Parts: sequence; C-alpha cells; structure tokens
Amino acid sequence: MQYGRHARHAIKHLSPIAAKHFAVLEAREKGELVAVPQMCRALTDRPTLLAFACLSGDGSTRTLDENLGFLSSRKKCKVVEDTLSALRDAECAASLTIIVDDFEPTRAWQWDVPQEQITDWCKLLVDAVYGDIFERLGARALFCSELERDFEPTYESVYERVRDSKYELLVHANLQHIRKFPNKKRVGDGRESTIRKVAQYAVQGLVLEKMFPNGILLQSETPWAVKDPLYDSLRLSPLPIVHLFSDERR
Repeated sequence: MQYGRHARHAIKHLSPIAAKHFAVLEAREKGELVAVPQMCRALTDRPTLLAFACLSGDGSTRTLDENLGFLSSRKKCKVVEDTLSALRDAECAASLTIIVDDFEPTRAWQWDVPQEQITDWCKLLVDAVYGDIFERLGARALFCSELERDFEPTYESVYERVRDSKYELLVHANLQHIRKFPNKKRVGDGRESTIRKVAQYAVQGLVLEKMFPNGILLQSETPWAVKDPLYDSLRLSPLPIVHLFSDERR
C-alpha cells in the first residue's frame, strides 16, 4: 500500500506495539486507509472502533424491516469479529461501538413518522434480533438520537450551512449516486433528500470528532468515494477510516 509523506512519517514514528496494531488494520484494508496520521494517533491510545448500522424499509408504506446493514450479514460480522480478535491478539485494547442511525427515515428519507416510533423500533431490533451479535462482538449500541441530544451545532443549523454553494460538489456526487441507485426508502424530492443526507453525515462527523477523539471508522457503506468524504465536511481533522468490506453496490 502506497502512502504520502505525512502518512509515512506517522507510521515510522509509531511505537512497536502501535505498529503491530496498525499492521492488523492495514492487512485487512480492502482499498486504501483514510487519514493515516490521525489513525496512527488513535492507535497510540485506546482506540474506539466505530461502525454505522443502516436501517432498511419501504418508503411507500413508511415501514421499517429487520435489516440493520452489515449486522444482517454473517460474513461481514465474521470479518469484524476476526479483526477485533486479531487486534486483541496484538495487545490492542480496542472497543467497538455500533451506531444505529435512527434519524435517517425522518431526515434523509423524509418520512412523516414520529421520531419516537423509529427510535423504539431500532432499540427493539438491537435487543430482540441482534442481541447475540452485539454480545459476540463485545460491542455496545448507541443511537444517533442519543448522541445528538443537546449537541451543538444542531442538525438544523448544519442543514442550513450545507445548502451553501461551497458544498455543491458533495451534494452533486451524492445526487448522482442516488439517481444511479434509486432508493425505495426515500420519498419526496431527490435533491432535497441529498442535501439532508449531506447534512446528516456532516453532523455525524462532528459528533464522532467530539465524542470519540480516538475513533476509527469501520466503513460499512459504499461506494467509498461518495461516502467517505461526507464525514469530513465540517470536521477540523479528517476521520480515520478502514474498509473491511469490498467496495460494491448490491
């Protein structure tokens, strides 16, 4: 894997134990590691591995199903489990936090459904359907509605910011993506949905920066070229990202 000057410098100055941790992630990367200097800093302390679990449903009926993104795939869960095991074998005290985006239906998909109803369903899924997986991974579940409670800046203020022309490239890239892969969950105008989505990722990026300073994202969404940059639009420092799964769209 080829790295730029700053990345090579960061890798070179890792402690022997942190270098072992980095090697575990590097060996499992399916493309290119993102924000290597920041990843190296996270690995020198107690890193938190982060992953988003995405909801699924039908926009025409405003109903959610039991799918929770990568958690619904035995193969992907095994990849995460093996990565955690390898890190622990390398004496890395990494923890795993899985974030369920219970805001997505009411924000990006524009469903006119009470937020409490969505959140309650997500909590039921985590407990009743995916509890064994969380236990096997040793992971804790968090919900975006919890993380954003009393958080500043708010989603509403970020939404107004990303409507500015300086974010048009992000909006355009995502709009092209959703036009290529129509989403049955989304209702309403595609461009409006895209702006909401860009704002949603921007807030998530800020939340991760503030609440998980040693966080490393295990990217669970594709395509990487579209999804990865979304987290960094308002952050002071880029988010370290590892791609454990292939860059494919099904």
